Amino acid sequence: MDFTLAFVLACVFVGLSKGGLIGPIGGTLALPLLVQATYNGAAITVQGATGVLLALLMIGDVFAIPAFWRAWDWRYLRYTLPAAVVGVALGTWVLVSLDSTTLKHILGVVTLLLIVYKVANTAMVRYLQQAAYAHRPWHGILTGVTSGIGSALANTGGPPMTAYMLLQKMSPRTFVGTQTLFFVIVNWIKVPGYVAGGVFNDLGMIGLAPWALLLIPLLVFGSRPIIHRVNHTVFDWLITGLLLWAAVSLLTV
Repeated sequence: MDFTLAFVLACVFVGLSKGGLIGPIGGTLALPLLVQATYNGAAITVQGATGVLLALLMIGDVFAIPAFWRAWDWRYLRYTLPAAVVGVALGTWVLVSLDSTTLKHILGVVTLLLIVYKVANTAMVRYLQQAAYAHRPWHGILTGVTSGIGSALANTGGPPMTAYMLLQKMSPRTFVGTQTLFFVIVNWIKVPGYVAGGVFNDLGMIGLAPWALLLIPLLVFGSRPIIHRVNHTVFDWLITGLLLWAAVSLLTV
C-alpha cells in the first residue's frame, strides 16, 4: 500500500477513535496499515510506523482532552500511572530490540487477542459490572504495567485499562474521562524512550501528506453527534472484520 493512502486512513482511524466512535482500537487498526506501507518501493519499519502513529495519537489528544476536562478521577490513576512507567519502559525495550518481521508477527498475535477481547466484550462488561469487587492496590499496578507494555509496543493498552475501569462502578463520563487522561499521560511517557530508541526517525514522512492531519480534529468533533445514530452491531462486526484482516496480513508477512 502506498504510504500516503495508509497515512490518510491512519488519520481517519485516529480521529474516529479519539471522537469515541470506535473506542481505543483506532491505533490497532492504523498501525498495520502504516507497517505495510511503502514509499519509493521501500517498506517503513515497525518502529518508524509506531513513531508516526504516536504523533497522530498525540494530535488527537489535543482535541479529546477538552471534551472530558476534569471528568477524570485521580483515585484510579495513582496506582496505574506510576506502574505504566515500568510497562512503557519494557514495551519500548522490546520495540527497539526486535527486527521488523518478528515485531509484525507479535503485532498480529496481539491483534488476534484484541479480536477475542472485542467479541467477548459484551459478556465481559455484564460480568464486571455485576461482580462483587473490592479494590486492591496491586490491581491498579498490574493494570498500569500491562497497559504500558501494550501501549508502547503496539498502541494496544486499552483492554487492561478498560477491564480495570469497568470494575470501579463509575459514571460513563468519568469512565471515559479517566481513561482519556491516562492514555494522554502514557503517550507523553513514551516520548523519551522513543526518542532515545530512534522510533521517531521517520516522522518526516508526515510531510508527504500534512493536509491529512486536518482529518483528525474534523473526525474527533464529527464523530460525537453521530455516535448514538450508528447501528453499533453492524459497525462492531465491520471493525472486527478489519481487525481480522490486519491480524492475518501481519502474520503472513
